[in-house]
Amino acid sequence: MPSGWLKDTGAIYADRGSGQSYGWSCDLADSTRERGVSSDPLLDTFVIFDRDDNCALTYWSIELAPGTYLVEVGFGDVAYAWSTSGCTVGPSGGTMQPFNLFVTSAPPVTQMIVSTQWVTIQAGQLLRIAGEWSASCSTVNTIAITGAQPPPSLPPPTPLPPTPPLPMPPPPTPPPQQQHWRVSNSGATTWRPEVNLAFFSDVACTASIAIPADGGWPDAASA
Repeated sequence: MPSGWLKDTGAIYADRGSGQSYGWSCDLADSTRERGVSSDPLLDTFVIFDRDDNCALTYWSIELAPGTYLVEVGFGDVAYAWSTSGCTVGPSGGTMQPFNLFVTSAPPVTQMIVSTQWVTIQAGQLLRIAGEWSASCSTVNTIAITGAQPPPSLPPPTPLPPTPPLPMPPPPTPPPQQQHWRVSNSGATTWRPEVNLAFFSDVACTASIAIPADGGWPDAASA
């Protein structure tokens, strides 16, 4: 027996004394074969699914801890045509599903088809592989079962930075202040007026007013 493998002789399901409980739904010791064709014992030896119709239902079971498993089953017969289209796998008492790869005729003698399927086992269930030789599930060479690795735990999400407060609008600009002038009469103010005149040809000037150079205005009597 190759290293790392357990031997199955077609015996009924029982505790095998190696920490494993596995086996068939009925005694299939007469349905085991060793062709003597291939030097690889995994390819040259197999069990036929109830070749003589001794079982009401034919299936192989193994006890596993609850979890999800990748089930890889090797099918083949190095001497005769065979088929796997009727083989199913699943939990006992649950839904049985076909394998994702099957054949309906024999490949070359050096080839073994390995079909896979994921199966989830609940508490109290057994992993089960079922089929009938008369219903297109011919042989089983190897069964490899691997526990699924749990997905890595994700780190907690990074908290978002606090939202900065919105800037306050600037205060309104006050209107410009008007400048007011206050005239003080406490002192003398000297100023020189400016007079702008517009002349028209049809207007005659009949009087004139002299503007003193010192800035003083003549009174009304002198006009």
